[in-house]
Amino acid sequence: MSSISRLKYSAEIVDALATRKPIVALESTILTHGLPTPLNYTTATRLEAVIREQGAVPAHIAVIDGCPRVGLSDSQLSHLSLHSGNPLKISRRDIAPAAALHRTGGTTVAGTITLAAHAGIKHFATGGIGGVHRNAQSTWDVSADLTELSRSPTHVICAGAKSILDTPLTLEYLETHGVTVASVGEAAQPNYNFPAFYSPNSGHHVQYSLSPLQAAQVGIASQGLQSGALFCAPIPPQYAEQGSRIQIAVERAVQESQHANNNILGKDITPWLLNRIAQLTDNNSIHSNIALVENNARIGAQIAVHYHRLLEDKEKDDRVGVKMYPVGGSSGLGALSGLSDAPSTPQTQANVRARAIAETEAAMIAKSGVKVGAKVNANAQKDIPHTHTPSHTSAPADIVIIGAAAIDVTAQYDSKSEPHSTSPGRVTVSAGGVGRNIAEAAGRVLRGAAGGKSAILIAPVGGSNTNTSTADLLANSLRSSAAALHMRTDGFVDPPHNTLTPVVNLLLDNEGELREGVASFDALDQMPFSEVEKVLEKHSPYIIALDGNVSAGVVRHVLSYARARAIPTLYEPTSVAKSVRVLEAWEMWEEADSQLQSQPHSQPLLTHVTPNTHELRAMTQSTSFARVRESSAYWEALNALRLYQPFRDALERCLPRPFTQDGIAQMAVMLLPLTKHVVVKCGAKGVLLVSHVREDELGEVGIDGALLSTSKKDARVVHRVDTTSNADSNTHADAQYVLVQHLPPHTPDRLVNTTGAGDSFVGALLAALAHHQPLTKAIHLAQDAASLTLGSKDSVSARLHYLGDDLHL
Repeated sequence: MSSISRLKYSAEIVDALATRKPIVALESTILTHGLPTPLNYTTATRLEAVIREQGAVPAHIAVIDGCPRVGLSDSQLSHLSLHSGNPLKISRRDIAPAAALHRTGGTTVAGTITLAAHAGIKHFATGGIGGVHRNAQSTWDVSADLTELSRSPTHVICAGAKSILDTPLTLEYLETHGVTVASVGEAAQPNYNFPAFYSPNSGHHVQYSLSPLQAAQVGIASQGLQSGALFCAPIPPQYAEQGSRIQIAVERAVQESQHANNNILGKDITPWLLNRIAQLTDNNSIHSNIALVENNARIGAQIAVHYHRLLEDKEKDDRVGVKMYPVGGSSGLGALSGLSDAPSTPQTQANVRARAIAETEAAMIAKSGVKVGAKVNANAQKDIPHTHTPSHTSAPADIVIIGAAAIDVTAQYDSKSEPHSTSPGRVTVSAGGVGRNIAEAAGRVLRGAAGGKSAILIAPVGGSNTNTSTADLLANSLRSSAAALHMRTDGFVDPPHNTLTPVVNLLLDNEGELREGVASFDALDQMPFSEVEKVLEKHSPYIIALDGNVSAGVVRHVLSYARARAIPTLYEPTSVAKSVRVLEAWEMWEEADSQLQSQPHSQPLLTHVTPNTHELRAMTQSTSFARVRESSAYWEALNALRLYQPFRDALERCLPRPFTQDGIAQMAVMLLPLTKHVVVKCGAKGVLLVSHVREDELGEVGIDGALLSTSKKDARVVHRVDTTSNADSNTHADAQYVLVQHLPPHTPDRLVNTTGAGDSFVGALLAALAHHQPLTKAIHLAQDAASLTLGSKDSVSARLHYLGDDLHL
């Protein structure tokens, strides 16, 4: 696989490309080679903040473990800045070796331009570019930055060429190779001086002086040209006087490098000179360096915002209904599809958009589940070309989901309807069901990750042997749509006798409000555990999940089956009405399982439960829970946790007020005798995690080491269960903890659709757990998945597979 085809995007960059937000690329050698620690990390986060303040999206670019990345998480920035060992300095020539040898490094200006161009990112802010070195007439030392600028349609915003270079020859080289060079600043202050990094004036001039808006207009006019532009912003005025003093140090450092006996040449000379200049100026050059980089990031973001506004106006008619996904590569990033055959051809917005249209059309057809043929299946392959999981396979699944797969038929009037009469309107048919959505979300994330893991859905779906009836036609559509999305269908079982494939029929008024609906779920209500068990026996899953549509009897048998085999489980309550089925299952289990009486709190029946706040309240206020609480086993388990007044005080002190004021934390704690982990989805308030674990299980949660302490700042409560009264609980392994952690929300940039965000959350959570991620990290990934779906018109975002890459970080 070529190095370019391995390009990975962060979830934020995926969303920005898909929704056409302005993006500003940032290099990473400033982290790995340019600034000392921890100043490199704080500068990186500050640059991202500056770009966001202007309304653009920052995209740090680097190579980590051989994988070129566009957009870095905070943990990746920290790793690259503080813990990357001996990182490479990666220019264009180094990308392939770094990928082949699985090395980590910071990208230079040239390396960043290369990867940004292939990702379709137009704007790149940096400190200063490389250029023609002094005495190049004898050394031929010319920076690859200049060559890359001449062949990539990228706009670089910087403070000119570094002052250690030969400025006249650098300008001559850029002119010869067709690179537009202009100064950029406030429109009221035209400035034709070419800056020299620390100094606002190199003594040389440029032909054009532009405002950020005019620079964006130049960018629009340059479409189709395969050369870039250099927009030079002088260092802020307050640093100009200091810059002249630094320039004296620059000249001295240059002379020292020329007369040094260690033959400093090539890519080593710039870091050596910058370090020497910092020594000669008592580190004042570092502060000037940071100031000018921040200024360039600010102006670069302004240009990018103007550029995208102009582009939207220019392409308004062409963009209607079009989504843009980065495509191709092993993680399914198809905007790079085929670049291994033409590595020097950067992606234009038109390239990305044209391929996105084909993918979007395929996704829309596949989603409908009605007309699915060879063409759709071929187009669907573009989604994840190298990680396709067949819908029919004998490979054991890593995740088994038991729940609803249904055909959703939605009818909406065009205008106010007349009673007792048909009315004009629209009818849509799509695949739905909580279990199906969870399986799709889990499958998408898994296919985006290496390792070949898969998810399977056990659901009653008819039509496997015939298509003579309407019911079977609908069932076959459900199968076809699943296959088109690369979902496994070998877990589908025939519905019980005299029942149909689940169907939901909704009738909406002309304003989109629900008038009435009919849900036919008899097949799920009557599905026997024997059918489920036949499928389970073919697999050795890491985790089994159930949605609330499954009958309480099947829930009870599945949980007992999993408990006997030490398989973790997850219950998604699905709705307020169906949330209590797991409580009914617990009652059945208590009556049937004699072990419960002898070991009431040694091992809960359930591992994870994922209610929203409404479902949590419904569960804890239900008559079923009232009966559960009458059990001596329940109270023995709860009392053993020793959750006395200090614990309650800590909840009040450390958690955001709504979580205690509305009783969310208290209700979640009440479920601990039934489950190991309660993951409460609180919408715009984030997620509340409540866990009861042994000390040797803390790593599985991700709250251990320095995090194992109560903290108001981190909204975390850690309660060590006092087991001194238990004679058999004096060992290290028997120590127990109740952990309560609030995880802040991941707010989407836009809200398109609230349907399916919870299902996407659970699917991504299962995928992360199957990859043995700590629970807190898995929840962060699940929140990213929910945010992507909130910004999509689909019940499960087509971009979830981009998150699979995060499973290995």
